[in-house]
Amino acid sequence: MKKVKEIERGKTFWAAGIEWMVYEKSIGTSYVISNRPVEYMEFDVDGSNNFEKSSLRQYLNGAFLRKMEISLGSGALKQHIIDLTGDDGTTRYGSYIAKVGLLTHEDYIRNRGILKPVAESWWLATPYSTELENERNDHVCTVTWNGTISEKLVYDLNSLGVRPTLLVDDETFVYEYEDEEKRRIESLKSKKNVGSCPKMNNGDKIRSLSDEELAKLLAAWSSPATHKEFWNVFLENKADDIWWEVLLKGEDEDD
Repeated sequence: MKKVKEIERGKTFWAAGIEWMVYEKSIGTSYVISNRPVEYMEFDVDGSNNFEKSSLRQYLNGAFLRKMEISLGSGALKQHIIDLTGDDGTTRYGSYIAKVGLLTHEDYIRNRGILKPVAESWWLATPYSTELENERNDHVCTVTWNGTISEKLVYDLNSLGVRPTLLVDDETFVYEYEDEEKRRIESLKSKKNVGSCPKMNNGDKIRSLSDEELAKLLAAWSSPATHKEFWNVFLENKADDIWWEVLLKGEDEDD
């Protein structure tokens, strides 16, 4: 494992089964984006091109955020500002602060040198316009399959890719390679390793989990930020109360 501060701009790491690329460095933190789309969905089911009000924002800062905080630790992700200035220069939406966001048009252009085409289209946070009078106030900027900027209807029936952005504390430990995470999952599956957890009474339950569920458990086990808190829950035999609700069945919720 490495700390995020050791990952150079343009290089990648793995967390929660997703490959992330560092696209900008700041003081004590790093901005990262998923290397490929992690989901395919509409921007907003009700037709808003305002990221703050969108169903996509609710998902990213609800269920998806919980998944990432389980993997990286609850203190690893920092809030960052998303500029919602329209592509036509209108500013009615202002900006929005969130832990999980999307690149803006400006972010994409600034980092175009390392953001190579991924052969499919994906959403940006930038609205086409923020003015109600504009006939395309239900459109949002996108990046097309070949890397050019375009715009799409927010509830386009052909749902576009979602490439979330995060601001991660540089002291956070992450996996440098995908197979490193997979090897740890296989290790966790073994009866020997499950039994090695002091007073662990949930071995059978752990061995029955899917690979994805095991990855979430492994991430919490491995992270210095969550290790003590997470395992105390299991040692107190409270896993049944929190496991499915928090780690596996959490419903979307606002910030």
